[in-house]
Amino acid sequence: NYGFPVYSDHHFHIGYLIYALAYYAQHYPTWGQDNIERIRLLVRDVSSPGTEDVYFPVVRHKDFYIGHSWATGVLAGQRQQESSSEAINCYHAVAALGEALGDTVMQQTGQVMLATEIHSVRQYYHVRDTSRVHFPPHIQDYGTIGMFGEENVFLYTLNWPCAPLEYPMRHACLVGIQIL
Repeated sequence: NYGFPVYSDHHFHIGYLIYALAYYAQHYPTWGQDNIERIRLLVRDVSSPGTEDVYFPVVRHKDFYIGHSWATGVLAGQRQQESSSEAINCYHAVAALGEALGDTVMQQTGQVMLATEIHSVRQYYHVRDTSRVHFPPHIQDYGTIGMFGEENVFLYTLNWPCAPLEYPMRHACLVGIQIL
């Protein structure tokens, strides 16, 4: 369950559903309008836009101070996120679904979450000329990290061995999970 019952990775898993809904509603707008309340319920789990929602927290996984999301739910321990690409996918999907449904608040919430996620990922996950100083020398050569933790950056991913001499190779795993 990847921690789903304790709110881990909701923006990853639900993001794929929202993405599918966005493009289905775009091509079948009547279906989208007929099911808009059910669709909004799912979207609110990861991107409820305001404090007036008594059922869902404001943008559940987003940390607006640092700019990116945390995948960990309500478990004790260090917050972390390994797949920036899935967070970006989710927030793109929220914006696209808002556009497809004609819901400006949903669309703009997704756009803000997407823009801040991309900006932070470029700073904290991808080694670039402008962010190189953030990373220790042994990570600079990889071009990206595997996982960002509250107190650490990691050169591996949680569930894949990514041994350098085994398939998939370490670099492919690190790059793949950040750009899928």
